[in-house]
Amino acid sequence: MAYEFGDEKSNSVYCESIEKGIRLHQQLETFDFSNVLTFGRLEDHYSLQANNLRAPDNIRTVLREWNVDTERFRYVDVRNLGDTIRSDAIYSNHFNGKDGAIVHIENDKSRDKTSTEHRLWPSEVAWQSLPDVRHCVVNEPTRNAVWQAARLSTCADQQQPDLSFRVYTALDNGFYAILGSANGAGTTRMLVDHKAEIGYRTID
Repeated sequence: MAYEFGDEKSNSVYCESIEKGIRLHQQLETFDFSNVLTFGRLEDHYSLQANNLRAPDNIRTVLREWNVDTERFRYVDVRNLGDTIRSDAIYSNHFNGKDGAIVHIENDKSRDKTSTEHRLWPSEVAWQSLPDVRHCVVNEPTRNAVWQAARLSTCADQQQPDLSFRVYTALDNGFYAILGSANGAGTTRMLVDHKAEIGYRTID
């Protein structure tokens, strides 16, 4: 679904993202480890293909800025059971275990034909594939949230060689809108759902 930025639908999506982002951030900030969810095993309901590779060329500059080794990545493509490698992956994540980086390359839930009772959230797929860094936003609601955040919120423009970006803080709605977007919520959800394994983590 495409949005005309600034229209009623776009503003509604932005407000919903803010509300969701605030709720997720509050869950993440608590020290409550009791709300443990149980998930099925990824390999029982999906087809996986994995191998080593270099980081994609279009994000190597960004990764180097964060001192992430761009040569030591492992990809995990997740497809429906029975799909061949010629089929588009539902989820494709690239991992660097040494530096703790996850690059989400593909995240298309519309391709997921797994039964509802066995379907895993994208955040859980990433978790079970292994240990977040979005290299590009193609999800329209997320794109809208980012655009509206830049238009309506206070942010600091940062400039480094070959890289420019904006910094939002928890003092501004833009922070929560991006956190509550389809892309941002997946990362936050993974941190919330796996506090018992990885301990207290927050996003600021």
